Amino acid sequence: MSSVRLWTFQDQSVADQLMAGHIHCGDWERTPENWRLAYRWMASSLKEIAPELGEHAPIWCWHSCHGTLNQPPTVGTAAYLLSESDFERGLAVLELAIPADTMLLSSYYAWNRFLDAVITKKRLPRSPRRAGWMFEEPLLRHADDDIQAVIPLIRPSWLVRSTPLIIDGRDYNEPLFPVD
Repeated sequence: MSSVRLWTFQDQSVADQLMAGHIHCGDWERTPENWRLAYRWMASSLKEIAPELGEHAPIWCWHSCHGTLNQPPTVGTAAYLLSESDFERGLAVLELAIPADTMLLSSYYAWNRFLDAVITKKRLPRSPRRAGWMFEEPLLRHADDDIQAVIPLIRPSWLVRSTPLIIDGRDYNEPLFPVD
């Protein structure tokens, strides 16, 4: 089975947990409450292909950034997505190699449109299955779109490398990991 390279921003404790040989599962308490309805919808979509998700929250990763396939996130990706309190807490960027059939890919642009609608209306669209267009090819909808991946868990064997996520003094266009 082929593997796919993904990147995710996680607390340093998650990296430590994986390096100690423990599986990491998503935690609903770590998701913003007003986003949970949309996250649960994404979890149900993921569960169709990855039943091992159980009742855990999906884990968000990057597959391709800035309109380029297999491009890792940049310093700017982290700066725009994360808050100052996230950085103060101590984050790591993890590079993963996961089985191709363990993830659900979607357009980050399309996901954000869906998420905004759910947050604004405080309910799923009348036909949430129509939101499935976020999973349809081509996933890169415009030159600056990203492809996100949700996965059910992180196995220690999937960890390729981990590094503290530091953005201060770095160029926003710099990839967080060099492309091999």
